[in-house]
Amino acid sequence: MRRAEHAELIGLFFLQGAALGLWFVPLSSVLAAHGSEGLRPFAFATGGLAAFVPPLLFEAMADRQASPVKVLRWLALATGVTMALSSTAIRMGAGNWTILGCIQVHAFCSAPTWSIASTIILARLTDAKKEFGPIRATATVGWTDGRWVVCWSRLWGG
Repeated sequence: MRRAEHAELIGLFFLQGAALGLWFVPLSSVLAAHGSEGLRPFAFATGGLAAFVPPLLFEAMADRQASPVKVLRWLALATGVTMALSSTAIRMGAGNWTILGCIQVHAFCSAPTWSIASTIILARLTDAKKEFGPIRATATVGWTDGRWVVCWSRLWGG
């Protein structure tokens, strides 16, 4: 495998982890700061609900109808858009049902991305048994770095 392709796969998992760290770490505090502290358990439960249907739907699509890379690309775009929509709904003081609905749609878009990314990476590795673990570890580094970005922004930016 080329070094550039290996770096792309590492970058994919790093960005997956960083995005989750940037979203989930401050979510509870953001909801509380905007008067929606009662939504916190429901907001985190959206991931459980999203773990059922969307992965089956989008993974089947990635297996049969479209390239997994294209499916992941569209899901990543939808995840970003729904994350911005959720954040805007929270900031603008939308109703709790609207906020929760936006967070649920975000979870539906985000849930299948890990398994599709794993499929893409495993398909490209020559020795998956040996190479996947270190690449997967970069997602943990991404999560940690995303969490630190949140912490530093609170320290320096408010």
